[in-house]
Amino acid sequence: MLSGCTSQVQSTGQTTAHTSPATVQTQHITLLKPAVAVPRACPITPVFTGSSLGSPDLDFLPWMKAEPTSSEIIAYLFFVRPEYATTHTYEPLHTGGGYPDGRSTKILWYTVNPQSSNDLELTGKKLSTDHATFRQNIPMASPAGDYPSIVNIPTPGCWQLQLQSGTVTATVTFWVVGN
Repeated sequence: MLSGCTSQVQSTGQTTAHTSPATVQTQHITLLKPAVAVPRACPITPVFTGSSLGSPDLDFLPWMKAEPTSSEIIAYLFFVRPEYATTHTYEPLHTGGGYPDGRSTKILWYTVNPQSSNDLELTGKKLSTDHATFRQNIPMASPAGDYPSIVNIPTPGCWQLQLQSGTVTATVTFWVVGN
């Protein structure tokens, strides 16, 4: 449903119902589009806004679900500017851990998967080149499954990140821009 790893997601909104004993709440989920052209050959992970079904305290942030969805890893994208709420677009991730305007490439990786561990390892592979890779190890910040990071991708292009924490593995794919 929300788990496609393609930039060709057609729906711009979905409605999900959350049922509790007393009430039924409806939450809209909106697909955000990249603010730049992304080559069709780059199967970016869709970015959404609205209820992520992850941490309710972070539902004000754009987010993406790692694949497979059974990994239960959600990436909260702190680097996206607040204008996304009116433009329904977001700037792609930037190289070097930051943007020219001083923002960082902060992503909070969140999971409630009981098979995860105290560390999250990111292994990035540039999809257009077999030899371009990078690694980052991110320690858990709290027992709640929060892994805050400044993702430092070395070069522009299409990057797939393999995520591993304990026995949990998943992937996300970003289009990355640089100076």
